Amino acid sequence: MNTDLIAQHATATKLNIIKRLCPWPAKAMEFAPKLPTARSGSEQKSFGTMRMAVGALAFAVLSLGCKEVKPITAPDFGSLDAVNKTEISGWVWNSKAPDQAFDVAIYDGDRLLDHMTANVLREDLLSAKVGTGRYAFRFATPSELNDGKIHQLRAKVVGTDFELKNSPKTYQSE
Repeated sequence: MNTDLIAQHATATKLNIIKRLCPWPAKAMEFAPKLPTARSGSEQKSFGTMRMAVGALAFAVLSLGCKEVKPITAPDFGSLDAVNKTEISGWVWNSKAPDQAFDVAIYDGDRLLDHMTANVLREDLLSAKVGTGRYAFRFATPSELNDGKIHQLRAKVVGTDFELKNSPKTYQSE
């Protein structure tokens, strides 16, 4: 059996898996299945090293997961609607990119408490014809905030300077 053909097939198979799961790194690795067959010992080492590097990259991408990085555009609208002993909630939307979901970070003063993607359906947004209506977020209020002290809670869109309307909100548990 020709080991070069087996190695090329294995590399091409890994790349096909990556292309299905993660199209963006696959573009950078399309050269791999086209590697020529090495004739001399030094060429074999060189091509073997490249195949190993492609294999290692494929393994890393598949192991760590894949998320396409897209430029973050600031939203048009958003609001920190509720802060109480059970939840912190609101919504955020970009009318020019209605399919975009934003990550929202919640701060107590300058201290980050948590963040999540605002992609929960809110019927009132849908009824008001605000895109798909899937722009809401809802955090469980951390128990550390239910200490009787005054807290200034802020909601900001991750990766932007956009702070939601009605933010900050003052919260003090009973």
